[in-house]
Amino acid sequence: MTAATILRIGSHPMNFSLFILRRRKVLEPLAEARGWQVQWLDYSEGRDSGRYLARNEMDWVGTGSTPPLYSQANGVALVYVAASASRQTGSALLVRRDSELHSLKQLKGTRIAATAGSYTDHFIAQALHEHQLAYHDVEVLDLPGRAGEQALLDGRVDAWAALEPLLSQRLAAGDVRVLGEVGDFIPNRSLYWARQQWVQDAPQQARLVYAALADNDRWIAEHLRDAAQIMADGHDSAVDIDGWVTALSQRPWGILPADASLVAEQQRQAQLLYEVGLLTEALDDLTGIDLSSPE
Repeated sequence: MTAATILRIGSHPMNFSLFILRRRKVLEPLAEARGWQVQWLDYSEGRDSGRYLARNEMDWVGTGSTPPLYSQANGVALVYVAASASRQTGSALLVRRDSELHSLKQLKGTRIAATAGSYTDHFIAQALHEHQLAYHDVEVLDLPGRAGEQALLDGRVDAWAALEPLLSQRLAAGDVRVLGEVGDFIPNRSLYWARQQWVQDAPQQARLVYAALADNDRWIAEHLRDAAQIMADGHDSAVDIDGWVTALSQRPWGILPADASLVAEQQRQAQLLYEVGLLTEALDDLTGIDLSSPE
């Protein structure tokens, strides 16, 4: 097959919608009926998505809201193609239950474990900003997943920006407490973005991926335990099916078009990240395309 007939989609463990879509194998027959082939690229870190797009190795990816901004600042020509609804849950700043920290205002001079390059950058920056603290008032360490969890339990950091499904699992253990929840500070949505040239050259392929992803999210909402089984079987977090049911049930499932309000939301985030020094340049040419209609 030629490159023009292949849909190249990225899947990593932290975008649950694409992770489940990839394993349900419902997109493949839809593509084949149109003479196209689906090619999945599995990778471990969503924050690496821009690198794959820059190398022209895939066309459609899904991450938190921060990686596309870093990617665009690094010269990746991308366009926003879809989004999840905003989520109150999914991440929280945790401290040990016996910690002397009881307010985000007390974070100055602390060490925070996080997944650098992910949406936790935005979460932490916005939370500090709203409490009159600068980003450099804390030390953010790149300790994703279990590494951040262990650093908190060992006392090597003062707080941990935990993500699901580890967040619910750790809270259930009873040895930590929430200092701040992500939804209190940022919209916390998944964003789907694509190579700009691909969307221009193959808009019908992009619309098919959008429609399949929207149908998949509706299926997840109606079949939470089946979706949780897929995650438990395929995810490397060592969380059991009940833990995944808890994590998945907390999310508002559904796919939204990348409209003007979403682009404006991203623009505000870009400005904040630039002001705190996480973005090296201001971004003012963000673009979204509505793929929700057949034409």
